[in-house]
Amino acid sequence: MASKTRFVHDRVRTHPNRRLQSRREASSVSAMTEPTEQSLRAQWGSNVRRLRLEKGMSQTALADAAGLAQPHVSRIERGVESGSARTQFALARALGVEVHDLFTFPTTAEVAS
Repeated sequence: MASKTRFVHDRVRTHPNRRLQSRREASSVSAMTEPTEQSLRAQWGSNVRRLRLEKGMSQTALADAAGLAQPHVSRIERGVESGSARTQFALARALGVEVHDLFTFPTTAEVAS
């Protein structure tokens, strides 16, 4: 069960029995240990862009095939939005891939080659 975070002036108490940490310390520790929602959206969006470009599709063509608006596809690719499950299924269908392929991120070695 996740502990509740309590703010005490400029310090964060992550657990009642742990020492107070500054907000900067707390955010840097969490940034190193787990990806943020924003970084996951950005990875997912770049993956959608990569698959779209591999298929030779424009954003407009992908949006039309998925039944979405082109600005929505743009926001997804930029990592501003992640889209609902319905949107994710529509994008996968339009790209001709399985939904899990949208969430399969290339490793660092694959990106370098």
